[in-house]
Amino acid sequence: MTHHGHAVVWIDHRMAKIFEFSRDDAEKRTVNHLHASKQIRRKAASTGSGHIEEDSRYLKEIATALSDLPAILIVGPGHAKWQLRAYLNVHAPKIAQGVAAVLHADHPSDGQIVEHARKYFLRVDRMTPQRLCQSG
Repeated sequence: MTHHGHAVVWIDHRMAKIFEFSRDDAEKRTVNHLHASKQIRRKAASTGSGHIEEDSRYLKEIATALSDLPAILIVGPGHAKWQLRAYLNVHAPKIAQGVAAVLHADHPSDGQIVEHARKYFLRVDRMTPQRLCQSG
């Protein structure tokens, strides 16, 4: 896999789609949560937040997939995006440093996910000082 420098993760409690991308190219990986329930249901007058507890194996597998990526945008429809962010903060602080933002995104197509991330990083890159590489 070619490393592009930017990545976006769309995550919910059942799967994570990881896209590494450049201006003209994108590559996708998928991490499935094998033990996820099909649907989160919460009954009236029940205790708890109604959020599913994430399996640390699932989050660790996503973190491993993100380990070589310097700039990451995390998006998704529910609470899983925040659980991933918290997991990275505690268990993978080096990866967490590369997380640019955590944003809400319902269920866009793969193309819409990548296009949204390209627009996001285009704005961020314009405001961020770029390092110059000197050849020897």
